[in-house]
Amino acid sequence: MRLGGVWLVMATGCAFRLPDAAPAGADGAQPAGDDAPPPPPPVDAPFVTCTTSDPDLAVCLELEDPARLGLDGSGKAHDATLANVTTTQRPVPAPSRAARVDITSDITIPDSADFNMSGYTLAAWVDPDSAPPAGDEAGVLDLGAREAALVLDDQGRVTCYAKTTQTLWFRTGAAITSGQWSFVACTYQEPMLCAYVLRADGSAPEKSCGSTTDGAPMHTTSTFGVEVGNVVDAPAGPTGVRMHGGVDAVRVYRRGLAQSELCASAGLPSC
Repeated sequence: MRLGGVWLVMATGCAFRLPDAAPAGADGAQPAGDDAPPPPPPVDAPFVTCTTSDPDLAVCLELEDPARLGLDGSGKAHDATLANVTTTQRPVPAPSRAARVDITSDITIPDSADFNMSGYTLAAWVDPDSAPPAGDEAGVLDLGAREAALVLDDQGRVTCYAKTTQTLWFRTGAAITSGQWSFVACTYQEPMLCAYVLRADGSAPEKSCGSTTDGAPMHTTSTFGVEVGNVVDAPAGPTGVRMHGGVDAVRVYRRGLAQSELCASAGLPSC
């Protein structure tokens, strides 16, 4: 398979090719004038900070304080550099400030030895404006140019990548709805790669897991760091379609979290 110029050879030994990436769509601007929806009321609460002391937490972006949106609360000082990022609000499971990204936005964290992992969790609350063009993917979180990645495919389905020293594996999960906040996550702890969707409506978590079979360790030699709202195909750098919409509560862990831990991270302890 080729995504963004990269051939992916799966465990079957067969190669599959997707159509070349279509150009990015509309800029996602909101209607103006009388057709514009009224802005939501401001969130009247203190800025949220990361509260977990989990030593495997490598990145924690709450995206709360407009003056310090890129502040990393993991305690490891992996602050993000932001460009063309605006603020919005996430109403579920409780009102929260959030960030809004489009095709001009950039949220990046430089590479670090903390990102050389044997397992991982990538997670965030997202509210996409729409699915990406046919045959393309929109990046939510990318670590090390698909060494670990969380993307949305052209049907809005959560898709997870884990790159070993031999194979680039992927797993496709449930679809999320445009215009609705959902907590999405990818977890990998050899040999299981899982895609999760958690919703705030009380429904059961949607989980799709599959086993990788090459027995090889994760690939950790990429010099690309973390991208939020985008995906990287080395050596070309950031490619494909950037996510349009809201993103909040970005997490990167150095191990695959259990479902109960994901629920707690999402603020949905009863799920």
